[in-house]
Amino acid sequence: MTITRTVSAGSCFLVGLLFLFASPAYAQQPSSAPCCLGALKIAAQPTVELLVTSPVGLQTGFDPLTGQHLDQIPSSNYLVTPLANVSETDGTAPEAREVDISLPAAGRYTVQAIGEGPGPFTIAFTGVDSKGMATVRRFSGTASPGATFVYYVRYSSTPGSKIAVTPLVPLQNFSSTVNVAAGPPPSFEVRADVTLGSASAGFDPLTQPLSIHLAGISATVPPGSFHQDKQGIYRFAGAIEGISLRVSIVPQVNHSFGFRIDGQNIDLTAAINPLRLLLILGSNAGAVLVNAVTK
Repeated sequence: MTITRTVSAGSCFLVGLLFLFASPAYAQQPSSAPCCLGALKIAAQPTVELLVTSPVGLQTGFDPLTGQHLDQIPSSNYLVTPLANVSETDGTAPEAREVDISLPAAGRYTVQAIGEGPGPFTIAFTGVDSKGMATVRRFSGTASPGATFVYYVRYSSTPGSKIAVTPLVPLQNFSSTVNVAAGPPPSFEVRADVTLGSASAGFDPLTQPLSIHLAGISATVPPGSFHQDKQGIYRFAGAIEGISLRVSIVPQVNHSFGFRIDGQNIDLTAAINPLRLLLILGSNAGAVLVNAVTK
């Protein structure tokens, strides 16, 4: 279920969980306080952690599987807040997670909601324009430990702009290996096998983008970049975000694909295992933890 509301925000730094937990009547009350130049807020509770990637590949949030806490996005904060008047069966208070970005850059953000425990969760996205008007999108789901839900968030501070959120379809199966080398030149090699989820509309490498996120690097091969050879293999070679990439995609039966991604000019030998690998195939996405092998 998806809910969208437009409200008046009186400050560029909104109260953390106002839109996620307040009643509709309270959340829509306007304020006459001055506003500034926009904000982006993602709040979730209670069974998922949040990891947000900016349009240029910087990250803020926490990965419960690797134990990494990141705060790379300028003017961003990651917050953990106990939920008032709510308790687990063992008497502990469940917690809400929140990523706040003041003065966010325009563009597309990638949000990972990573399952920390089993059970339902709610995630709310709030985008505030430069005039203080906020748009809220809310989604819900059921998490399990390690499961990753991925959302694209399109943000602009232009007056009248509304936040756009696209939930991606989870992959059904995803396995991978990663090799890294110091070089010269430094390089990495990813091999992966994936199967699209039952709700997927498919993946066409010729018309849809492919994105890879690994150990703090992000690269997207735009639509129209692949070509298909006589064996039916999709191939790409070129530079993306300063990384020299060679990608091959082998279509398999039952909506499955085999991937080989080779990158040069970036050194991942110092990255701490396990590494989180996120692949986004058009409107499909999946994440897996991989222990990289240094060659």
